[in-house]
Amino acid sequence: MRIKITADSTCDLSEELLAQWDIALMPMHILMGEDSYLDGVTIHPADVFAYVNAGGKMPKSAAANLVEYTDFFEPFAKECDAVIHISVSSKLSSCFQNAKLAAGEFENVQYGAYTHHIIIGHSCVEYKEEVFVMIVYDRLWITLKKKNISQYALIKDYGIDKAQLQRLRKNMVVKTVILNRLCSILDCKIEDIMEFVPDEDIK
Repeated sequence: MRIKITADSTCDLSEELLAQWDIALMPMHILMGEDSYLDGVTIHPADVFAYVNAGGKMPKSAAANLVEYTDFFEPFAKECDAVIHISVSSKLSSCFQNAKLAAGEFENVQYGAYTHHIIIGHSCVEYKEEVFVMIVYDRLWITLKKKNISQYALIKDYGIDKAQLQRLRKNMVVKTVILNRLCSILDCKIEDIMEFVPDEDIK
């Protein structure tokens, strides 16, 4: 299972750590005078320091918009089983809200990880270290058999989307509404359809 970690460019990790953990950054906008730059792309810290030292006003930052986040997530959503985005808190920036709305366009992009600190590199590493775990749905197929309900019946009689069943078979990310629906159909507990398994134990 391939999981991609992304973060806003307030992430303070070095290039080496970003490469080591395969973390991609969504650049924020840096506003200097009349000009707007992309953090870490068209402008870097040294440029900002030089600008201020030369008498320029302190630059301001602005969040990426909904379209930019959507375009950023799209290739990772296609290539990976899951994408987890780490953003600064909504109390500090509109990054979180924009990322949340963009994540809603994809089945496998999660926006729920955020930090109350404006510098979020440490959170990225902590999350990456913890993310090598997996939810598996082997118990779902056992419970279906016990309840004498076929996958065909789930689709035809209960309206479960075929694509969602395929995602469950591959142990991919699914929305909680699907899990809620399955528990209701099967009259079972969540542990009857899914199990948390550390990545190192997955065969």
